[in-house]
Formats: sequence, C-alpha cells, structure tokens
Amino acid sequence: MKKSLTALLYCFLFIFNPLHAAANEAVMQYEEKLYAAIENKITGGDFKEVIVSLKRILTDDGLNHYEKVYLLEKSSELSKNMGYFKEAGEILELAYLINGLEKDLRIRIHDRLTAYYKNIRSWDKCIKAHFYYLENVKVDDAEKLAVLFDIVKNYQYAMQYKKAERVLGEVIGLCQSDADFAYLYYYRGIGCFALNEYGKAVNMFKKALKYNELTEEEKGIALYNAAFCLEILQDREEAVKYYEKALPVYANKALVKTRLEKLTEQAETK
Repeated sequence: MKKSLTALLYCFLFIFNPLHAAANEAVMQYEEKLYAAIENKITGGDFKEVIVSLKRILTDDGLNHYEKVYLLEKSSELSKNMGYFKEAGEILELAYLINGLEKDLRIRIHDRLTAYYKNIRSWDKCIKAHFYYLENVKVDDAEKLAVLFDIVKNYQYAMQYKKAERVLGEVIGLCQSDADFAYLYYYRGIGCFALNEYGKAVNMFKKALKYNELTEEEKGIALYNAAFCLEILQDREEAVKYYEKALPVYANKALVKTRLEKLTEQAETK
C-alpha cells in the first residue's frame, strides 16, 4: 500500500507540477531525440556512450529534478524492454547523482531499484542500493530496521552468511516488538543452519517460533530446519515432533513424510 501511494503521489506531482503544465519543451526534445539514440547505441553495443548522453540530463538546468528522474526512468524501461537488464539498473542509478535530490524522489528510486534488482536476482546490487539509501536519506528506526532486515535477506540469498550476521548485530539494538525479535532469531537460524551450526540453529528457530509472528511459509521452514538439525544431532524423538509440526505448513510435504518414515523405520529396527 505504501509503495502504491508513493507512486500515485509521484504521478500527481509530475502531472500537476506547474513546471509540467505546459509540457516542458526540454523534456519533449529529449523524448524525441534521446530514446531513439539510446536504442541505437545499446543495440550497437555502445552502452558507455548511452551513459554519457544520459549524464547530460543530470546537469541540464532546463530540467527540474522530477523531469530528470522521469527521463531516466523512461530510459531504464526502454533498456529493460530491449532485454538489457543490467544496463536498465545502471541507468536508474544515475538518479542518485542528481545534486540535492528531494527525499521523496530518493525514496522512489530506492524502492524501484531494490524491487528491480530483486526481480533479476542481483542481490549485491540490491544491497548496495539499500546501503546508499541509509547513508543519504534520514529514516526513523522502524524504517531502518526494515531496510536492514532486507539487507540480511539479500546477503543470505547471496550465501554471504557471515555478512548477514554482522548486519543482524546492528539489528539487535533496533528490535522492539515481538515481530522484530521473531525475525531476528529466524534469520539467525537460517544463517546458523547454512553454516552447519546445528545446535545454534535449533535454539534460534525455537526462539523465533515462540513469538508466533512468522508467516506460514516461514514457520514451515523454521520447523523443518529445526527438525533436520535435531535429526543430525541424533535427537530423533525431538526431530519427529518438529517434523510432525512442519507437515501441515512446510511447502514440500512429501519431503517431510520421507524424513518421518526414515526416523520411524530407524526406531523400529532398534
């Protein structure tokens, strides 16, 4: 809902800003000439020249910041639609170079960039955009916590678990609600599990589950991973309990049933 309102606000500001009322001639000139040139240069493999052309937008005194962002966004969309996904992100990043960029525009660019990089699974780029945002936009503790949690998720997607744990160290001081602590322990559990620290992982998952704040999917992951760790640690009885709890909510029910059957067979042969 927040992002939708941000988008509507942006459209309102762009359409009804007095500077746009008469369809700024400079914007029209860029739209007429720039996009065709970008298309030709990108397909011709000359992306550096595209960046040079786009940087002229940043220093054009005939454009205000909303118009500059508008032109960069359209150029980014053009690149994406042509299949040049990495280049599309780099074009949008140019907006960060606009001197004195308004907070609402920084928020908009941050939201679009991080969503885009997640979509193309460019975790490192997403993390970089998050850190840039925290360094350049004043945010309250709740928003900072949300961004840090997303950085943790992206580090874990990129299998950089040690870096994720370092960020979680900063998260601790910002946690206040049950949900905050539930996710702190959940992500710590994910990291410990990935690093084969099974005893620690079980403890983290148990703490996370106590708060009853995780989604059904996350609850299933926590229960299954805790059960798997307990199985490795030779605590079969406890493992069975957690597999049974995981069965209704874990996505791969067939896998849970297989683990339960294996443990049952082992118990019967003793």
